[in-house]
Amino acid sequence: MKKILIYSSGYHARQIFRSQKKNFKILGFLDQDKKLNNKKIFKKYNIYEPYAHKIIDYDHILIAGFSKNQINNILKKYQFIKKKIIFLNKNQIMPTNNKIIKREKISLQLIRNFIKIIDDKYKYIFSHSSLLAILRKDNFAYYSDIDVLIKKEDFNKVYFLLKEKINRFNVTKYQKKHIKKIILSEKKILDNNDREIATLDIMTLVKNKNFYYFENFKKVKKKIHQKYFDKIKQHTYKNISFRIPLNVKHYMNFLYKKNWFKKPLDWNK
Repeated sequence: MKKILIYSSGYHARQIFRSQKKNFKILGFLDQDKKLNNKKIFKKYNIYEPYAHKIIDYDHILIAGFSKNQINNILKKYQFIKKKIIFLNKNQIMPTNNKIIKREKISLQLIRNFIKIIDDKYKYIFSHSSLLAILRKDNFAYYSDIDVLIKKEDFNKVYFLLKEKINRFNVTKYQKKHIKKIILSEKKILDNNDREIATLDIMTLVKNKNFYYFENFKKVKKKIHQKYFDKIKQHTYKNISFRIPLNVKHYMNFLYKKNWFKKPLDWNK
């Protein structure tokens, strides 16, 4: 059996593990986040810093979830041997239908709980992967998480309200300098090697003139025109009324370019 390393330890890396663990002998994970180095994932596998591949006897490194440009930068930065790299597309790491159905059921419960508690109290919109699911008439469980945007000044009020009202799900807040995020997630062990837990990510927006800005924990900064957040409409999907931008197609073109509606098989398109 071939010996492999998995690049990163995030959502796509965990999906690689679940889909490929019967096909390879997994030696561990490579992650550039120094805080994760020498820790374990799935209670068993070491997380190494990427340069560790030079001293580990392995056959292949498996990678998924990165664009062509990102992959080229990764290969160059960490001096990976190109012929030892195996790139996996979306279909190769997708969970089974049964696992998607289980995760979808809990994802819809998370959404309903959030809307019931926050609706008419604070401004928000469903965004990013949430909108992809809604507009493609897809399962939310097909994506890594459910994305919601709120205003930064409402962050603590939204957090404490959710913390007070929600008992059946975890409510966690993350803060790093000016980046703030609230995560709702099912009460399941994070290192679950059967399937990914359902999560709803609430990201914060900062207002500056006619724009809102948000930045994720990968330090990717994005700005959106205020009209996409301030002018909204209700859109019903799966018997749930979602708040989404009024001009949602223009908004999606802005986020993902014009080919966003078609599901790609990989991350290079």
